[in-house]
Amino acid sequence: MKHCRDGNPARKGSDDGSQEPAGGDVPFDTSRAHMARVYDFWLGGKDNFAADRAVAEQVAAAYPDVLVADPGAIVSRLMDAVPPGSYLAISQIASDVAADEVAEGVQRYNAQAAAPGAARSQAEVCRFFAGLELIEPGIVQVHRWRPGTGDLGGGRNLAIYAGVGRKP
Repeated sequence: MKHCRDGNPARKGSDDGSQEPAGGDVPFDTSRAHMARVYDFWLGGKDNFAADRAVAEQVAAAYPDVLVADPGAIVSRLMDAVPPGSYLAISQIASDVAADEVAEGVQRYNAQAAAPGAARSQAEVCRFFAGLELIEPGIVQVHRWRPGTGDLGGGRNLAIYAGVGRKP
């Protein structure tokens, strides 16, 4: 296994299927696709490998509308394809927390980004978990999802939802 210590372990290496540290010394296998990197490829990102690009192209060929479909339909299709016991984790910009600030921030981001972002309400985020068993505490603001002893929000009301669901 290769180890890189340049501060960016996930990008050091090649598409040859070798394992790379993914933070600390936890390896990940670049020869196996990962949905986050597949999505990165679809969005025109740079943080993906040959296996991710191959799966992205196969999915797009099998489901030509996958890149234009609504996000809920994409999540549903992806969860249909994974075995029972698989998990879905989502973090999402909230449209119903600090709504004016969030709307302005999303607008500024979208004016400069190649792939636009969207804020969603808690109810909209909940729809992504249809048919899944929500892990406690459910869909909550990220700093309230299993908070530890530290104050991750710094006393602020963070406008990001987080949730984890398990496919039965």
